[in-house]
Amino acid sequence: MAIQFLNTLNFNQNEAVSFRLDNEPNDPAAPVGGQLYYNNTNGVVKFYDDVNTTWVTLADTLNTGVTSITS
Repeated sequence: MAIQFLNTLNFNQNEAVSFRLDNEPNDPAAPVGGQLYYNNTNGVVKFYDDVNTTWVTLADTLNTGVTSITS
């Protein structure tokens, strides 16, 4: 059974080791900005851009996802 956290987790600059993204066959229906998941149908990692209200491919098996990030 999964543990439900009702607040933010602060890792105090420690790393998360051996974790796994949420595996789903389709884009989640009610996403929030910054949400990550692995689409196990298409083999891609996506994040939700709430400014442009779209799912963005971060990485895929062909390495054709995000190629640069500008701040």
